[in-house]
Amino acid sequence: MIKTKSEIYFAFLDDTLRKLDFSNNLPINLPKSKYILLKLEDVIGFRDKKIDPYKQPLEKFNLISVLDISPKSIYVKYETIIGAKILSQKTIIEEGDVLFSGINPRKNRVAIAPKNESGYPLIGSTEFFASYPLYPAEHEKYVYPKFLALFLKTNFARVQMLNKRSGMAPSRARISDDSFSNVKIPLPTPKEQLKILSEIEKQEQEIEGLRNEFQKEHKSFIELNKNWGKIKMPRINNVNYFSVDADELHNRQDFIANNPEIKKGIAYIKSQQNIRLNDLLEEDFEYGINDYGKEKGKIPFINIENLSALGKVNFIGVRYLSKCDESKLLHEGDILISRSRNVGVCALYDSNQKATFGSYILRGKIKGINPKYLVYFINSEFGALQILYLKTGSTGSNINPKQLQQITILKDAHEDEIIQTFSETIVELEKVKNSLKMKEGSMIKTFESLLVN
Repeated sequence: MIKTKSEIYFAFLDDTLRKLDFSNNLPINLPKSKYILLKLEDVIGFRDKKIDPYKQPLEKFNLISVLDISPKSIYVKYETIIGAKILSQKTIIEEGDVLFSGINPRKNRVAIAPKNESGYPLIGSTEFFASYPLYPAEHEKYVYPKFLALFLKTNFARVQMLNKRSGMAPSRARISDDSFSNVKIPLPTPKEQLKILSEIEKQEQEIEGLRNEFQKEHKSFIELNKNWGKIKMPRINNVNYFSVDADELHNRQDFIANNPEIKKGIAYIKSQQNIRLNDLLEEDFEYGINDYGKEKGKIPFINIENLSALGKVNFIGVRYLSKCDESKLLHEGDILISRSRNVGVCALYDSNQKATFGSYILRGKIKGINPKYLVYFINSEFGALQILYLKTGSTGSNINPKQLQQITILKDAHEDEIIQTFSETIVELEKVKNSLKMKEGSMIKTFESLLVN
């Protein structure tokens, strides 16, 4: 897409004054299309029926949250979970609905609601625009869900939505209902939509092959995380729910703390040769900088979304600060742990690049063992179970330094062998993952070219 003068002007204002509202008064120069341009509100409707699952604590729901949707894929799975574990209001959605996350729209999270296999109510985050076609398939204004989902992934749609976002914090920026409804879509007839979808079918088949290969590699990685040397994580059942007799309810604090299965698993870990995380720290965990970061700047500003469960720091989409205190600069070997949202995700900073980190991350310096060993352990089933038990919060989970210090780390004489096995598995997993991302990006570009040429 050609960068117009208005876009350059907006970037200048944003970088210097951080005035996001300037964009609302700038024209958007969209590429020409041979198809008629219609507003989304002219072709789709939106789900608006809400539900409070926590008022039905023992009922099961099929939940899709914002973070369940990958920025690179239009496919998503739901999680079946009881109402007592869903602490906020949700939107009732249907199979085939196109879901777009209105929060942090630059992430471009779009997905088609999957088939409801279990029959439990299908619900999603209230941050979603959950849409469905207004017209039947034979109508000229009918839009296929897959066509709509792919369109929302294009730059044609993104430039319109990002131009109208509001909110100073990038991760909390939103697009309003009106702005989303007014996004213009080049709409071919249903027959032409199918023709366009068929032209990218080969690429989709290649993507599906890579996706299957990724799932296979990911399964191997998951299995690896259930073993630590010769120690295998015992099977833990019913982690999300634990019931007791009615007369005992006054003694129960929450579902997790009193779940006997979780307690059994943690007791098993502690029964092995181990050391507490507190004894491996050179100094106490340190909180990061409370800032939002900018699109451009001198110092990469690592936040939760930049931490990977594979134990690495991802610089893709990183924000920047113009300056920071020297004491807050990262160093090779630093351990970074997410203390909120994706609680407990741990990564090793293994770069010599000058960077700093956000306040939702805790930094630690480790002694006595290889930092990689610790990172892989915390991200494993052995670490994740303890994080689940130790984290707190009613409307959002969080973990603090004192809680983290209680984590039990298993010792193993074959430390180097464990590190090598994990490292090799991660390399293979990332190789397939990167190929998949490239293919998915290429498919969206092909789709867009068929709309604007």
